[in-house]
Amino acid sequence: VKINNKFSVESDSNQWKLIESYEGIDNKTKLPKIFNKTTYHGRLDQALNSALDKNFKEQQNICDILKSIDLFKSDISKMLKDYIK
Repeated sequence: VKINNKFSVESDSNQWKLIESYEGIDNKTKLPKIFNKTTYHGRLDQALNSALDKNFKEQQNICDILKSIDLFKSDISKMLKDYIK
């Protein structure tokens, strides 16, 4: 389930997976490429908290953090509405 352009979550019978997409350089072609980093969590709230924490680390000041919280809350609300449909 896509949260936003950077994060998505998936689940299996044992855990939740938080998938973080980021752009890097492919070692072979030396061209830009989208990579995914997966972390594993026991519960959905833990996965979402991890995504929120990662978002905070990219912010420069408290105003940016507060804006990031609002955007993330909006993304989560949209994700849940789409998921429930």
